[in-house]
Amino acid sequence: MPAVAYGEAVDEALEYDAVETALVSEALDGETASAIERRVTDAGGECLVVPTAVERGEEFATTFGGAGAVLRFPIE
Repeated sequence: MPAVAYGEAVDEALEYDAVETALVSEALDGETASAIERRVTDAGGECLVVPTAVERGEEFATTFGGAGAVLRFPIE
């Protein structure tokens, strides 16, 4: 099972270049979403937008702070 991060832990994972795929809610403010996308693509990863109109999209935005990531390796 791959390692994951969500909410504020995504920022920490980005610091270690550990993010393979970032998930960003469309409900997240544009500046924050752009910063996550830039950081993950600069490290060779991918960024996907999760629409709030899809099933569980709104729940992702509220429960996980609008950001999640599948990691290349676990971080402590």
